[in-house]
Amino acid sequence: MNKPFAAGEILQVKRKSNTSILKRNYYLVIGAATEEQPLKIQQINSSAQYKAEWACIPLQPEEDLERTSLKVKELLYEEVVVHEQLYFDFVIGKVAKVDNPDAELQFVPVEGGCQSTEEVYFSADNTFRIKGPIFLKTPNFNED
Repeated sequence: MNKPFAAGEILQVKRKSNTSILKRNYYLVIGAATEEQPLKIQQINSSAQYKAEWACIPLQPEEDLERTSLKVKELLYEEVVVHEQLYFDFVIGKVAKVDNPDAELQFVPVEGGCQSTEEVYFSADNTFRIKGPIFLKTPNFNED
């Protein structure tokens, strides 16, 4: 039996042999499955269907998802949410630069969500760069 997914792990959809060149979407486990609660995940990078921070409860996580390691450089040119460090706003944009490209991306819980231990840069125009950790706001799964 496989070890259950734990909070803080990074997942991806299991690869099929004919999809190896397709864009990868990455997910953070934000709530481990228990007897009372299902697994909860949140998307790290935007896809054609969903923006970064989209959260869901996967129906068949063991069949559809697998653990992965994620180097910061793998998010270059990907759309993510950053907690920028000048005005402390949350900004969505494409990663233009990283300081430590081979660093493994990890997330730590902070007030209001989870943030990466590495910072990334956005290019807002040719002169101004937005910098900060990737941030995933805590979603509300209780929709009324």
